[in-house]
Amino acid sequence: MFQLFVAVAILSMLINAELQRTPLYETNSTQRSIDIDHQQNYSDKRRIIRIKLRDDHENSFFGYISIGSFPQYFKVLFDTSSSNSWILSKNCRSNTSACNSELKKNYGNSQSTTYIPSNTSFDIEYDGDTISGYLCTDVAYFDFSSLIAIQNQTFGEAISYERRKFPFSPNYQGVVGMGYSTSAITGIPFLNNMVQQGLLLRPVFSIYMKREYVFLVYATCVYINVFSGIGELILGDIDSSLYVGKLTNVNVTRKGYWQFNMKSTVQLGNNILCENDCQAIIDSSNPRISGPPSAIAVINKYIRTISPNNPGIVSNR
Repeated sequence: MFQLFVAVAILSMLINAELQRTPLYETNSTQRSIDIDHQQNYSDKRRIIRIKLRDDHENSFFGYISIGSFPQYFKVLFDTSSSNSWILSKNCRSNTSACNSELKKNYGNSQSTTYIPSNTSFDIEYDGDTISGYLCTDVAYFDFSSLIAIQNQTFGEAISYERRKFPFSPNYQGVVGMGYSTSAITGIPFLNNMVQQGLLLRPVFSIYMKREYVFLVYATCVYINVFSGIGELILGDIDSSLYVGKLTNVNVTRKGYWQFNMKSTVQLGNNILCENDCQAIIDSSNPRISGPPSAIAVINKYIRTISPNNPGIVSNR
């Protein structure tokens, strides 16, 4: 039975197996300064891996996985709204907009002795973008560590990625789906496979997202730089030090998505969201908050994203 915990700034879902942390990085296609710090603690089957990466833009949260007998590392988007996983291939067609740059960073199946090809094709659409290729199987790891191997992991090897809405190349090499396995077309999802192989301590994963602000002073001016959110994807447990209060346990109302019913107990200031109840979906890959206009207006006012004098202006207070 899958369950879902919801808390402010923390997403925690049940799925199965040892404590492993995969840091999440907020990034875009601009130049980045990187500060990597490995910290590994071992106690029985528990371990923690933390890697810091700083960026200078507000966008989505990414992490890293590695694939192959000689691990190849890829920046990926962990997507709770999808069950499908794919990695751009070095065989990606040159006439595909997303494959034209930095092919050397893509997955090279010839570099892995554990690579198993397949004749099964796949096609996935994301908001107008189309990814297609063939399914394959290889050994996979979360983050930069090769201590916990996910054996026989099937995923999509993308040889075509057409970006119609945004013609420029993506700044990541793939997506790891973290939704329900019932809707997966690229094989058993990573987390379900870890469960079946007994790799996780508890049937839980949680996502912590955080943004870091740095103040820079030049002469008489003060600038605020927004660096990368130093977040974590925690596989197999929940870190109670990352939130205040109690987690709320809610049932999934539509299997296939992490969808649940938001009841009238959700309150911001003096305002109640979804007074007559409404459905919500947790989507870790979406930088936007979408919903009924009345509820969104309350959220924007509460977190001061909209200037009261001009709705088209974003406030930085």
